Amino acid sequence: MRNLPNLKAERYRIGGEPNSDSGQFVVEDGPLKTALMVQASTSGGWDHVSVSCANRCPIWEEMEHVRKIFFKDDEWCLQYGVPGQANISYHAYTLHWWRPQCEMVPRPPAWMVGPTPAVDEWAEEVMGMTRQPWEKVRAINQLFDGALDLFQAAQWVLLVADLDKDPQATTESRQSARTQAELLTRRAVALVTGQDPETGVTLDDITKQRERPGS
Repeated sequence: MRNLPNLKAERYRIGGEPNSDSGQFVVEDGPLKTALMVQASTSGGWDHVSVSCANRCPIWEEMEHVRKIFFKDDEWCLQYGVPGQANISYHAYTLHWWRPQCEMVPRPPAWMVGPTPAVDEWAEEVMGMTRQPWEKVRAINQLFDGALDLFQAAQWVLLVADLDKDPQATTESRQSARTQAELLTRRAVALVTGQDPETGVTLDDITKQRERPGS
């Protein structure tokens, strides 16, 4: 929440201790100029701001308007989609902003959300790409898949080393582990560089194979 006193919020206050981070507010200068009933609190380890309208749910632009009043510009907060059996609703037209005070809000990396200038520059530098933004994100996903395959291949290599030291390990188990390590390594190289050096399989070939039903 914003530092106290929060002058952005105090002008809307109708209840609660003045210059505190809790209380009741009426925000009437939102995008639709509808009275938004706001309840703010900071107890229980959570920053919580609820937003209500009289006869409808607040729209996204109204929720954003309230968020900017109560939360700092660099703070991440969230709304929850709750399964039916866990849903608690005391007002049909209320939505909520939540922010845990003692831990970071989990969030996906920017490249999973969509193209950004930083992602585009990174893709062009690392992969020499000049594709459309959505194609860049698709190829970046392939790059991360390749890194995961390489990590798994390393685990299989370690397993091979362990089996070679184990007098009770069978020749079949050793060979199976080696095959898995080689397969994952080759696929990782193909995903990262665009082509398997042994088979000539290209990135597009791999993508088509991965997109087939059951692959």
